[in-house]
Amino acid sequence: MLRRLLFWVLVVVFIWVVITQFDEIKMFANTLAQGRLGWILVAAVLVLFYNIIFALSFKISFDAADIHMRMSEVTPVMLASLFVGVVAPGGSATGMALYVDDAVRRGYSAARAAAGLLIQLIADFTSLTIVMGVGLIYMISRGEADIYAALGVGSILVMAIGLLGVLLIGLWRP
Repeated sequence: MLRRLLFWVLVVVFIWVVITQFDEIKMFANTLAQGRLGWILVAAVLVLFYNIIFALSFKISFDAADIHMRMSEVTPVMLASLFVGVVAPGGSATGMALYVDDAVRRGYSAARAAAGLLIQLIADFTSLTIVMGVGLIYMISRGEADIYAALGVGSILVMAIGLLGVLLIGLWRP
């Protein structure tokens, strides 16, 4: 009952967003109509590729936490999580609850699902740290780096290490 109510609330919120943002949607459609079809298709393929890789990262992370789901099971939850993360207050934390709920409905442990989410976040932050670190090294080599760039890389690295610490504490003291 609550699930159906939540679904209909989200449908109403989606319709409200479409109605209130109709001018922006129309402007977006006009921009697409003026664009080059080839580049629009390239962008669409890249977005599709990104979403497949993103869903795969969740699948692999859940596999590491001993929750075995197929891509066809992870992908709808990932897309719903992205939608809820944009629409609902709380950002991506709200969307993460969908993964735990889905895992529990499939008979898996909520703690294992949370561990899988932590593994995915650690991998996400670690890869972002690597990309930002390479960019920082490039900026340093050109003499264009500033303290804010270094602080950005450092803060993402600290978050990744902090999440890893939380995961290790959970493994050490379940």
